[in-house]
Amino acid sequence: MKLCAPGANAERKSHALGHFRRSCTARRHYTGAVVQNVRCWLSVASLVLGGACALVGASGCGQTELLASAFLPPENPPIIGEGGLGNVPSDPPPYDPAPTLFTFDGKLRDHCGEPIILRGVAELIAWTPGQDGSPEYFEMAKTGANSVRVQWRDDATAAALDLALTGAEAQGLIPVLELQNATFTSLPEADALAAVMAYWMQPAVLSVLLAHQATLVLEISSWVSQSALAAQWVELYASTIADLRAAGLQAPIAIVHPSWSIQYSVYADAMAELLKRDSIGNVLSAFDGWVGGAEQAAARWQALSAVGVVGYVSEFSSHQLANCPLTPIDGAALLDAAQAAGGGWFAWAWGTLPTANCEGFLTLTLDGTFATLTAWGTMIALEHPAGLSRTATVLRTSPTSTCPL
Repeated sequence: MKLCAPGANAERKSHALGHFRRSCTARRHYTGAVVQNVRCWLSVASLVLGGACALVGASGCGQTELLASAFLPPENPPIIGEGGLGNVPSDPPPYDPAPTLFTFDGKLRDHCGEPIILRGVAELIAWTPGQDGSPEYFEMAKTGANSVRVQWRDDATAAALDLALTGAEAQGLIPVLELQNATFTSLPEADALAAVMAYWMQPAVLSVLLAHQATLVLEISSWVSQSALAAQWVELYASTIADLRAAGLQAPIAIVHPSWSIQYSVYADAMAELLKRDSIGNVLSAFDGWVGGAEQAAARWQALSAVGVVGYVSEFSSHQLANCPLTPIDGAALLDAAQAAGGGWFAWAWGTLPTANCEGFLTLTLDGTFATLTAWGTMIALEHPAGLSRTATVLRTSPTSTCPL
């Protein structure tokens, strides 16, 4: 669902009240599945429209009623990134689903345009015996998780990657895929990022990404200890995103935060620029929770939200990795902050693989099965009011859904 925005030269004031009726007529020209041109008529009763025509309906996307005096935007309203992925609903429903998950108005959305928040578990899937997520995904799904952060390696085959993504989808988990490096590098960021992208752009690997992009989120990090300065950083990642789009990837691309992301406004502005420059406006941000805990996570979510960018915590655990068990992380506070911000998160790690140190503290399970949840895992999965079983919403849509559900 594309939320329509009036022309930039239109200034409108009114007061939002109660009941709505919307009527949108769309002229769609597709290049692949990208909407190129939309014209929208809205009926508005005492409604203030100062930017975007936000449509909110408790009963599902496209079902909101609007009663009021009509107006016609003076020109075709802009769409995110020169033509975003979510379609404008016709009136009445049903309407076409989007081909992938997509971002709009600071939220990740399902194929019908409804918000969905990533809540799940991270695991080093490429290091497990089968590299296919079996039985890990089945056990993770018992927690109520709606997603899994699939930590991958650059010596794994495209065939193995295909099995790993297929397995996640089979258990109803959104795969958030990232290429894991054991250590940070001191290489210039351009060189480090090129090395990461060399794996993703291999024809066989790229073919797997395209085959699974209906539910995929691809997370990109250069793994540098010192990021490029903001202007250069934006250029590097904007070019990387453009390369993936040119290769046919329409799925959301998550960019891992730079080393200077504690400069919250600079970080948020840089992410906003990447979102703006993406041809389909389908970019979000990932940041870890190893240092700074709930306070820094909340500050990042606040800064990103102010510029309309989705953010999620890519990984955090019960203790700081390098100082376990001396330096605990207040995971409960981080979950509270996430719930307040509407932010996503991935708890690390599931526990199929034994930890090199601090056994029993850094994993959610003792052996990768739900039956052996640790105290940390029980809090994350079951006990905390903002934990997986109580807040994660499973993805129910696909590119073949009839919207709204």
